[in-house]
Amino acid sequence: MRRWPILTILLLAYGLSVVGLSDMPPGLTHDEAAHGWEALQVLGGEFRYYFPLGYGREPLYAYLLAGTMKLIGVSPFTLRLVIPWAMIYALAGGYSWSRREFGRPAALLTSAFWAVGFWPIAVSRQALRSGLLPLLLVLMAIGVTLALKPAAKRKTPSWQISAILALTGGLMLHTYIAARVLWILPLLFWLALWIVDRDRARISARPLLLGTLGGLVLGAPLMIFLQLNPGLESRLDMLSRPLTALLDGDVWPLVNNSWASLKALAWPGAGDYFLAYNIPGRPTLEITSALLAVLGLGVVLWRWRQPPYLYLLLWLGVGLAPSLITGPTANTTRNIGALPPLYALVGIGGWVLIQRLPRGWWRPAVGVILITAAAGQSSRDYFAVWQTSPDVRAAYQSTIIAALDEIEQTIPPDQPLMISSVYPGPAHDPLIGDLVLGAGDRPLRWVDARRALLFPAGNAVEAFVPSAADLHPLFASWSTVKSQTNLPAGELDPLITHYQIAPPPLDNVNALAEFEGAITLLSAEWLADNVPPGGVAEMMTVWQIESPAVWPAAADRAPDLAIFVHVLADDGEIFTQEDRLDAPFSTWRSGDLLVQIHQLYLPPETTPGDYRGRLGMYERGSEQRLMTAAGEDFMMLPALQVSE
Repeated sequence: MRRWPILTILLLAYGLSVVGLSDMPPGLTHDEAAHGWEALQVLGGEFRYYFPLGYGREPLYAYLLAGTMKLIGVSPFTLRLVIPWAMIYALAGGYSWSRREFGRPAALLTSAFWAVGFWPIAVSRQALRSGLLPLLLVLMAIGVTLALKPAAKRKTPSWQISAILALTGGLMLHTYIAARVLWILPLLFWLALWIVDRDRARISARPLLLGTLGGLVLGAPLMIFLQLNPGLESRLDMLSRPLTALLDGDVWPLVNNSWASLKALAWPGAGDYFLAYNIPGRPTLEITSALLAVLGLGVVLWRWRQPPYLYLLLWLGVGLAPSLITGPTANTTRNIGALPPLYALVGIGGWVLIQRLPRGWWRPAVGVILITAAAGQSSRDYFAVWQTSPDVRAAYQSTIIAALDEIEQTIPPDQPLMISSVYPGPAHDPLIGDLVLGAGDRPLRWVDARRALLFPAGNAVEAFVPSAADLHPLFASWSTVKSQTNLPAGELDPLITHYQIAPPPLDNVNALAEFEGAITLLSAEWLADNVPPGGVAEMMTVWQIESPAVWPAAADRAPDLAIFVHVLADDGEIFTQEDRLDAPFSTWRSGDLLVQIHQLYLPPETTPGDYRGRLGMYERGSEQRLMTAAGEDFMMLPALQVSE
C-alpha cells in the first residue's frame, strides 16, 4: 500500500509524457530533426565522436537514438521515445533520493509537482539531448548520498560509488554543454563539507574525489578533441561573453542576466521567450509551485549546514549557472540541470506548509488540492494553449510535415519531386524529410521556390509548394496547378499547392562558363530591359549540374555554396550585390537543371546608364571561389540598364 502513491505519480507522469506524442508537439523543430539525422548517420555506419550540426552536439543522445531506431524503426515518434523514458527514470530516482534525504511526504510532493509541471512535461516530449541530464544528475546525487555513510555501514563498496560518480560525470560531458559545470558537483560538495562537517568530509573523501577524477578522465577525450577542433563549437563565444566582460571590469552584463534569469523562474511575463519550448514569457514554475519553492528555499537556507540541504543548494546553484550567465533565453534547456533540485524545493516547501495543518484527512486533501491546481494550470498551458498556437505550429514546421505526409500518401516512392520550403538548407527541412519519408528513400529536390527551382535531369517536375514559399511570378508562368490542400484554420502557412512545373526553354543555348567541371552556366539575363533608380533588378541564371562530387565536402559538413551577382560602378568597385543559392547543393544530382533569381536593389540616387555586372560561385565556409575553364573566379554579365 505504501507504494501506490508513487506508482500512481509515475503512471501519471508517463501518460503526460507520451499521450499523443506523434502529434504534440505539432511537428519537428530543426534541432530535433538534426538529432534524428545524427542517429541516421550512426545507423549508416558513420561513427562520429562529435556531431557538427547546429552549434555542435555531444554524441551520447545520437547513439541512444540510433539504437532505438534500430529496434523500432525510423519515425518522428521513435525520435521522441528516448527522453520520456529517461525522465520517468529520473523521476523515480529523484523520489528515492528525496525520500532518503527529506522524508517520504516531501519526496511524494516533489514527485507529484514534477510529474504535472509544464517544464518537465515539455522536456519529456521534446527530442533534445538535454533531457538526459536529469537522470544522470539524480544518479549522481544517489552516489553522493551513499558516499556520506561510514565505511562500516555502507552496503555499496566505495569503488562502486566512485564508479557511479565517474560514469555519471563522464556521460554528462558527452550529453550537453551545461554539463561542463555540472560534472564537478561532487568535488564542490566535498569542499563545502570540509568547511561545515569535516568528519563527513573525511568519510566521503575517497569515493567523492575518485569519482570526480574518474568523470574528468572519461570526459577528457571529448574536451581534448574539441580543443583540437575549435571550429566545431560556435556557441561558446555567446556563453562566455558576459564572463569576458566581467574580467574586463564590467559586471553589469552578468548582473543583468542573472537577475533576469532568476525572475524567469517565477515572475509572470519574465520567462523564456523562445516559443519552441515555452509560452513566451511564461515563468518556469506555475504560481502554486513557485510559492512553495520560495518557502522551500527558505527552509534549505535555514538548514544549509546539514549535508542533504547543502548538496541541494549547490546543485541548484550549479544547475542555474548557465542561464545566470547568458540570461533567460532558452532557459528551458540551459537550466535543465536545475530541474530536480528546483522541484525538491517545491516538495520541501509543500511539506513544511502541510505540516502546519491538523493531522488527519486535512493534510492529504490540501496536498491534492495544491497538486491539482498546478496540474490544471500546466496541462491547460501545454496542451490547450502552447501546442495549438499558430506560431508554435510554424516553429515545428507543421506545414512541411503536412506536405511530406501528402507526398507519402499520393506520390510513388521512386518519382523525382521538388518541394519548396523557407528553410531548404541541409541542416533544416531536408532533415525533417528524411525522418518522415525515410532517409534517402525519395529523390526529393529541396528549394525555396520564391527564388529558385531544381529540375531533376532537366525535365518537368511535380512540386509541393507551401504558401510561405510560393513560386516567384516568373516560375508561376511555367506552372500548372494540379491540386491544393487547405490546412486547418489558424495556420500561419495555410495552403499547400501541388504544381506541375516545366523547365525554361533552352533551345540553341551555348554554355557561357563552366566552373571546375561541377556546374555549367547556360544562361544569364536581366528580367527587365531597364530598371529605374530605387527599383529592383532581377538577374535569372540557368545552370546545368555536371558532377556535384567534384566539389569536395569539408571534413565536418557538406559544402555550402552561394552564387554572387555584382553590379559594378565605373571605377570597378561593387555598387550593389546579392549572394545566395536557394536550391542547396545537398540535393543536387548530375544532370539537374538549376534556375536561380537574384534581386539587386538600386538606390534612388543611382545615376542612369549602363552598368557592368559579374557572377561567380563560392563555398561560404572557406570563401573559396570556383574557377572557370578560363582560369577566372568570375564571369562578366550583360550590362544592366538603369533608366531615367
